[in-house]
Formats: sequence, structure tokens, C-alpha cells
Amino acid sequence: MATVNFSNCSWNATRSGNCSLLYPNLDNWPFPQSLASRVGKMCAYIIVAVLALLGNGFVIVIISRNKHLRKAINYFILNMAISDLVTPLIIIPIQLYPLTVEHKKGVQLVWPFDGDFGSFLCKLSMFLADSSPVVSIMSLVFMTVDRFYAVVFPLKAQRVSHKIRLTFLTISWIVGFGFFSPHFQVVHVVKIEDHFYCQLSFAPTFNHTKSMHIFFTTACVLFTIIPFILLTVMYSVMLLSLKKETIAHTRNVSSRRQKNNRKIVFMALVIVLVFAVCWGPYNGFIFVITIVWRWKLPRNLADKDLTTFSFVTHFLTCTNAALNPCIYFIFIQSYRSALKNLFCKEPKDSPKSILSLNDSNQWQGKVTKRLLTTASNTRPISGLKKNSIAGSEMGSFV
Repeated sequence: MATVNFSNCSWNATRSGNCSLLYPNLDNWPFPQSLASRVGKMCAYIIVAVLALLGNGFVIVIISRNKHLRKAINYFILNMAISDLVTPLIIIPIQLYPLTVEHKKGVQLVWPFDGDFGSFLCKLSMFLADSSPVVSIMSLVFMTVDRFYAVVFPLKAQRVSHKIRLTFLTISWIVGFGFFSPHFQVVHVVKIEDHFYCQLSFAPTFNHTKSMHIFFTTACVLFTIIPFILLTVMYSVMLLSLKKETIAHTRNVSSRRQKNNRKIVFMALVIVLVFAVCWGPYNGFIFVITIVWRWKLPRNLADKDLTTFSFVTHFLTCTNAALNPCIYFIFIQSYRSALKNLFCKEPKDSPKSILSLNDSNQWQGKVTKRLLTTASNTRPISGLKKNSIAGSEMGSFV
């Protein structure tokens, strides 16, 4: 997803650049920021970076260390967590450095390195920063497709193997990397006065303004409009399907599975809505700049308001990486339990663990005995076995 950081004068396809190099009519932008404003922005970025790094790091560790979590929707969550790590490790550090550098025209996104190493790091950083949102949006689409089959076509959903899910996740990275692979050719480090800038420019090979227009329009259609049309249709169908379902017996295994599906669908829907809230204003601004204003800011816009709005929209995109882990831990009890075990894990041979194991075995024995007694009075044992198998399969959804 191509991004433009207007608060730092990025009239490029990445979160970098100096607008005066490519758009001479915008030499007076960005506007000088006070020390208090810069410190406040740095603190906000640091808080988001810490939360995103810890949250997504815990999610990756939890899924990696617990084999029973390596199934179904957790594959997509793991993929998004890996993608979201780009925000605290690359995107936010890129934003923090220019806030520490004073410039006569304001704070611009200067680049701290030069030479071959600086050029490679510039290309790689912008490449990963723009590829990450594409991986996330495609993961959301694939996760929704997976839930769509589980709710609307439950019998067909059983045919979706883990290999198919892994194939989908691989495709998300291939598409993201493939679309932004030109960054290694068109992203450069340039020196203006006493500072280096990491920027994207299609010139002189192509007309820069026209190329940017095509690039942004294509990215908007492929990674914003089409995905959210698909998500809207699939969630509408799923919600209607879940609404029509009624739970006849609370002890029925299929009913418990329906309840489990409702919870997972609701969590996935919340993830999509949060993504839309975090990225919607930013992409909407890009759309207006590209299609409506044609890269020329109206002169009647208030300088301060525009700078503030551009920072807020960009900052929201960064918060998405910190909010996603919170959603996972709120909705998935097994994640909370695994997180607790990371910090207060008891030895397996401790008296409390042995006591808990014995109690669990006694409880399971009592339940099994009661079920067998009930089954012998009401129906054949084969029916009980069938439901038991269904009950064990139910756990594969979380």
C-alpha cells in the first residue's frame, strides 16, 4: 500500500522525501514545528513502537511455542504479527530521526546514512515499509475467506488444509514484495544542502507526476477498494447466515461450534474495522491528493490544520500495529493463558501441578461415566462416539 507522509513533506510513494525537489510550487511546506510539538510526537511514536513490538512479539512467541495453536485462524494472526513488526522496527524509527533534526523549512524526513550502505538501507526500508500493509490487508482477506467457508459452507471448510492456508500466506508476501520491487530502482538517497534524503523519483526515465498518479491509483484499487468490497460482501453473508442459525440445545456439540464460530467471526470483523479506522483517513487523504487535487495543494487550506491532520492520519496507521495484539488477547482465551504461562510457568512435578492433574483426571472420569450411563439409556454408544469426535474437532477453530 503506497504511503505518503504529508506531515514530513513526503510527496513520494514512500514515507520519505523532500517535496521541493519534485514539486517546486510546494517549497514552503512543511511548516516549522515547535520543540514541544516535536517532543510530543516523538513520545507518541515511542509509546506505539513499544506496544507494537511487545504485543506482536508475544503473539509470535506464543503461537510458535504452543503446537495446539498452530491451526486455522492462528496462521493468519501469526502472519499479521510478523508483518506488523515492520512498524516498530522500521517505519517508526524512520519517523523519529527527522524529528530530532532542525531544518530551516521545518522538520523534513532526512536520511542519516549516505554511500552504498545508506542507499541500500534506504531502498530496503522503503520497500518493507510499503509492502507490510499489503501483507496485512491480504491476510485479512484470506482470514475472512477461511471464516466464510467455516460459517457458510462448513462441510467444504473441512477440506481446507493447513498447506492451503500456508500457500495463501505465501502469496500475500509475494504480491506485496512483487508490487513494490521497483523501489530498488526508483528510490534514491540525494543530498540537499547539509542533509541527505531518501526519496522516490520516476524521473528522468518517466514523467514523475504521471507515473505517481498511475502508481497510486493502481495501489488504491488493488489493495484498498477491491479488498474492502470483498470483505463487505463476505461479512454481510456471514452475519446473515449466523443470524438465521438457532441454538436448539446448549449441550449439543454443533451448537457449541456455532457459538465458537460467532466469536471468531466477530473478532475477525473487529480486526477489519480497526484496520479500516486506522488506514481509512490516510488512504482517503492520498486519494484526494492524487485524484482530486492532482498533487497540487489548494492555497486556501490552513497551513497548521493541514500539518496536524496529515500527522494524525499517518500516526493512526502506526497505531494499527499496536492495536491488533490487544484484540487477539481480548478475544482469545488461549492466548491469555499462554501469555500468563510465559511469566509464571510452574514446574510439571510441583505439588500444585500434580494435584491439578489428579483433579482433572478424576473430573474426566466422572464425566465419562455419566455420559456412558446416559447414552446407554437413550441411544447407542456409537452416537456418543460420533459426538465426541465432533467435539474434539471443534477445538480446531481457535
